[in-house]
Amino acid sequence: VPDYMIPAIFVMLDKMPLTVNNKIDFQALPSPSILEHDIAEDCILPRTEVEKSLAKLWQEVLEIPKIGIKDNFFNVGGHSLLAMRLISKISTEMNKNIAIKDFFLNPTIEELAKILNEKKAPIALKQTFANSDNLNNNSALKIERRSLLSLFTMKKIAAVDAVALSYLTISGIEELGLQRDYVVDDFFGGLPHWHEVLETHWGRIAVLILPQLDIELYSQQENLVDLTVEAFEMAKYIGAKVVSLTGLLASATDDGQIIANVMKPDFPQVTTGHSTTTATFVLAVKKILQESGRDFAKERVAIIGLGSVGVSTLYLMLKHLSHPQQIILCDVHIKLNFLEEIREYLINTLGYKGKITISQLKSQVSSEVYEASLIIGSTHLPNILDIQKLQAGTMIVDHVDRHCFDVNLAIQRFQEQTDILFTERSVLQPPHPIKKLIHFPSDLEKIMNPNQRTDFLGRPPFGITGCVFSSLLSAKFKDLPVSIGTPDTETCLQHLEKLEDLGFKIADLHYKNYVLADDLIQKFRRKFGSL
Repeated sequence: VPDYMIPAIFVMLDKMPLTVNNKIDFQALPSPSILEHDIAEDCILPRTEVEKSLAKLWQEVLEIPKIGIKDNFFNVGGHSLLAMRLISKISTEMNKNIAIKDFFLNPTIEELAKILNEKKAPIALKQTFANSDNLNNNSALKIERRSLLSLFTMKKIAAVDAVALSYLTISGIEELGLQRDYVVDDFFGGLPHWHEVLETHWGRIAVLILPQLDIELYSQQENLVDLTVEAFEMAKYIGAKVVSLTGLLASATDDGQIIANVMKPDFPQVTTGHSTTTATFVLAVKKILQESGRDFAKERVAIIGLGSVGVSTLYLMLKHLSHPQQIILCDVHIKLNFLEEIREYLINTLGYKGKITISQLKSQVSSEVYEASLIIGSTHLPNILDIQKLQAGTMIVDHVDRHCFDVNLAIQRFQEQTDILFTERSVLQPPHPIKKLIHFPSDLEKIMNPNQRTDFLGRPPFGITGCVFSSLLSAKFKDLPVSIGTPDTETCLQHLEKLEDLGFKIADLHYKNYVLADDLIQKFRRKFGSL
């Protein structure tokens, strides 16, 4: 890695130095030692015990000798993966749980210390709500109080074809008012938990949940690997041929490579599911274009987040759709040279002839992104896009589990002004209902309110995410191999075409259980459609 890619501290420059060919001159950038000296001179040192503890953790994660309480995490070398490691360290070493959203909205030690000082410890298990009524009124849903693994051992339920592997979220635990140790040690017993079975027209998928929080995935990697190996043992036992890594598991394991390196010969195959996720991302783009009456060739497209899925989605869009007027590449400052490589690939390999803009992403997106008419969100950074700054007629296709904008504000603007559209990226709608068998013990049900029970029991029978279904696709169709790392465009195109051949569509424009009203979508189409 070149020296200019690993500075200890970053600062904003008035303009980037350019070569004679109008490209970024990385060799002309200030040296790391100069940058570190400039910032260290005027930094405000920690004053309270909480600030001192935070500073120590920041220095460890960022590998820098000094940090000020007003220094922005993302301006001093931080990025989303380091943020996850830091949040995990705060949880384990300071015994303070902090939501990912809170961290990204308060990215200085001074701001974060205030949040932690106000943070209340999660309350112990309590029984507040009575049993819900009519939980089995959905013919496609069956609730089981007993352990699914025990039922399988007793031959009460059949084997599965594939497994989707997931994990716990700190937000979900805190919403229920539970303590982390109770859920991990008492409810899960420190072992992977068989949560549900999805019975599709093509086979059965088991969803296994690791007893590890999202904020622990990056800093407790050895434990993550051990738990994943145990999950693969269970997956083999219940009949799975392929296991997909959902959500953050792929990025936390180097796009699945770390897991692939420790797999035993008789284990199921591992896949990140990125090929199917990319395919469903592009199908979601096609869906929102169709609903809005817009032509992709006339759009100014911004991609926020150029990780494996972001890059493969961009390439697949240009392969499968027409080429847009403009492409805006937006990612963290540390990836500037990588974004330049993407620019060269778009021009020289994919033959793109439109305008390409490179935009820096820190705690908020830069002004160039708000020039876009279609925004693709493929980042784990929450609330970095200001809904109020979007131009009238803007459309957003975003992450499923962690949104780059405030969804409540988006819903409000959509309902009041009807000048934006938005949807999640990878909820597939199969041609046949998916039957669900969910383990829902009585003790857990009693502490949930009706909305929490609805969320826990999942989506309607006509909905499945791409990363979950990817495990079954590779298990059943040998022409769709598993994917590790960044998937190539041809493989993503094969997954897209297979989904369409099987009759899959993309679910209606929505965010979780909120579905955008047809009459308002039609109003948007009349105002901003181009077809």
